[in-house]
Amino acid sequence: MVKERAAINRLLHADFPTEALNRKVELSVQKYLKNVIDVEWRENLNGQESVAVQEAILELSQIVPEARKECASSLLVPCIDSLTTANYFQSIDSLREARDFRLSIGTYERERLRYVLCVLLALNAAVAVLTLYRNDKRAAVVPFVMYGVSVWITFLIVVLQAKPYVGVRAIEPTILEHVLRQIQ
Repeated sequence: MVKERAAINRLLHADFPTEALNRKVELSVQKYLKNVIDVEWRENLNGQESVAVQEAILELSQIVPEARKECASSLLVPCIDSLTTANYFQSIDSLREARDFRLSIGTYERERLRYVLCVLLALNAAVAVLTLYRNDKRAAVVPFVMYGVSVWITFLIVVLQAKPYVGVRAIEPTILEHVLRQIQ
């Protein structure tokens, strides 16, 4: 999310020769952010792409080539230099990469096999503790309770981190919301 914000900031601070181009970029970024926050984040929990976000990225990608065509066809339109163009497209690529990473985390399904293996490992260790204390069952109570609590805490941590955009400890789009408020 930090890389996504950085890419957005680079796009917003591109050094374009006209205010009209800056405004086009700003409007496309606003569209991007609104749809990322409302659709991809809140509705889809970063598990599915939004068509509107794809359209906003496409709009951002077309701004500079259209401006360069206008520059080539008219002497009255100021041109965008090559360095600004390269930096702008690099920022769009960074934005796509950061978005793809965010969406890949949201769509990554944890394998059930991992949970089954964890349960089998817990049962194996429990049997080992009981086997160790097979002659003195009363002495086995404290280590077995401590082991059970540690297994429960471990599973709780795993479950809380299984889907980072859902639940009590969900990652929120506060950084992107802050950028959106700044440009509105």
